[in-house]
Amino acid sequence: MTAVIQDIASFINYTRDVVFLREIDHILIIRPNKIQHLNGTAYEMLDALYNRNRPPEEMVLRLSEKYGASSDTVRNDMIALLSSINAIMREEYSQAPLVSTIEFDPKSIAFPVLSEIAVTYRCQNRCDFCYASSPYRGGDVKEMNLAEIRIVIDKIFGEAQVPTISFTGGEPTLRDDLPAMIRHASDIGMRTNLITNGIRCSDDAFVRELAKAGLKSAQVSLESHRADIHDSITGNPGSHGKTLQGIEHLTRAGIHTHTNTTICRKNKDHLAVLARFVKDVFGFPYLSMNMIIATGTARDNEDLRIGYSAIGDIINPIIDYCEVLGMRLVWYSPTPYCIFNPVDRGLGSTSCACISGLLSVNPAGELLPCSSYDRGVGSLLTSSFTSLWSSDQALYWRERRYTPPVCRGCEYEPMCGGACPLYWEHAGSFDEIERVRNKRPTLRNLIWTVENRLRVKTKGIQGTTANRG
Repeated sequence: MTAVIQDIASFINYTRDVVFLREIDHILIIRPNKIQHLNGTAYEMLDALYNRNRPPEEMVLRLSEKYGASSDTVRNDMIALLSSINAIMREEYSQAPLVSTIEFDPKSIAFPVLSEIAVTYRCQNRCDFCYASSPYRGGDVKEMNLAEIRIVIDKIFGEAQVPTISFTGGEPTLRDDLPAMIRHASDIGMRTNLITNGIRCSDDAFVRELAKAGLKSAQVSLESHRADIHDSITGNPGSHGKTLQGIEHLTRAGIHTHTNTTICRKNKDHLAVLARFVKDVFGFPYLSMNMIIATGTARDNEDLRIGYSAIGDIINPIIDYCEVLGMRLVWYSPTPYCIFNPVDRGLGSTSCACISGLLSVNPAGELLPCSSYDRGVGSLLTSSFTSLWSSDQALYWRERRYTPPVCRGCEYEPMCGGACPLYWEHAGSFDEIERVRNKRPTLRNLIWTVENRLRVKTKGIQGTTANRG
């Protein structure tokens, strides 16, 4: 029995940095973003083991007395619970004895799970589809100083109870005080991630400084295995070689690294080769991809965008090829499930995370609906997180009042929400979904448009202004 208890204690110590328990909604977050709901007993047990550092055998005796169960029963339940966590961490859900399926309810998660701060909109690249319009408006947006960023980080962790933070941009490595930001977040208990183009990470000494500060992971934008395609997309000759060198340095420093690719017409025919390249050169077990978001410089490069109706034909072969390679494709973009269902393809559930699963902050400290918007719902420097989170502007996004009328009542609506509101704002109509669903709710579309225009005018909430009929 002593060996079993020692195994429990060892497992808890080994997983302490990745397990985060949140009392307000009784969820277990396996950092960065695996979420499991906990019943009261499971939360009580894990809270005592992870947060209160209670010895396992002490917990067995206390819970045995509290619930009138034998010590063996409580001990076996504890082992089963920790075995389930271990299986979830390995993504072997069938091996998790205590995991059960419940109906999806977005309201069951009270606060965000992930957070990001765009610490600057400046960048060395001039990507065809940059949501931040970097580097053109980099100097137009006020940048918080280090002290202000620390205040925002403290609110994200202390008030919003979000355990993971990404530093993004623009290009965050252009901030010389980035290591100090990472160190502060790490010191208070957050897991830190960097979203970067990798160029400055070609400086090995700089990467070692990031690792020393506590950086745990990095996502590096790699738009193609070919230098000519990558450099054409980034608008920066020579960027491809520096990005590859940056990936190598990050990996060598012990920072968990993967690549992300934004799919566009310049690289769509080379994605399978890119996956093979990432596997062969870096040995990564997965790579991530996403669609262009219709904002920033992407609005000026309409010919590069690929719509919802075409994305499945591009992504499906990549999923199949990654399986052959023994890799996993991580998919970030929300899509209408009636057009492309990521769950059916084993990609998991993706939907718009505006002021819900993701807390996004711009360089000035404003809480944004998501990083692709240029206007926020208020400043975390001057307001509390809870006041912004519960505001009508925030609820507009979290309650998905922007959902296309044709999606109302659809079986996929709770998960999908009609996909990205910026996509439909740019499209000017919901035709793609209406064709698939063979419905065109003309009157509801008109009401939606009027309400949306009034909201933009009176509440300052971004929204579609195009005519719909």
